[in-house]
Amino acid sequence: DDSKVNASYPARNYGTQADLRTHNNWNSYVQFDVAGLSSPPVSATLRLYTTDRTRNGLTLYALTQPFDENTITYTNAPACGGTPLASVAATTVGQWVELDVTSAIGTSGVYGFCFKSVGTDSGFYSSKEGANPPELVIEASAGSGGCTQDSQCSDGIFCNGIERCNAGTCVAADAVADCNDGVSCTSDSCDIASDQCIHAT
Repeated sequence: DDSKVNASYPARNYGTQADLRTHNNWNSYVQFDVAGLSSPPVSATLRLYTTDRTRNGLTLYALTQPFDENTITYTNAPACGGTPLASVAATTVGQWVELDVTSAIGTSGVYGFCFKSVGTDSGFYSSKEGANPPELVIEASAGSGGCTQDSQCSDGIFCNGIERCNAGTCVAADAVADCNDGVSCTSDSCDIASDQCIHAT
């Protein structure tokens, strides 16, 4: 989920718009449902794509309660404040802004963030309805649901190919097991029941 809220129109919802915005009367909210973590990750990075530049940058905060992008307004939005998680200075258009949020991520669950600025120079960022939606990039630690080697990703089924570990995430095989024996007069296949190649004549 993501949305922006406007202090000048406190009852209005902007959950379907293609941008998020910062300004002294605009705050923006993003939320992610994180799965597969049994312990805190090695790192977590929130990425926001700028669709317009701002000299005022932004300051990011963790939320203490979830929100619904279809109903959030300035009036009912979770508090956007407290100890900042991260901040950036001036931004330029067409870049990914990366913010370290590792300290805010524990195990699997819903995690939300808000960001704002105190200046009057608006900043604009793509929402999930835009071309480059916000991203939460997590590097899982070993044993936390992430992987460190291919052997941790095997599903035990020979016929569907080899699963691999890619940047801490198990990736499904993109090909079935190769059972070709190179003999033109045999019919080669993989038998799931016996978990082996069959070369029928």
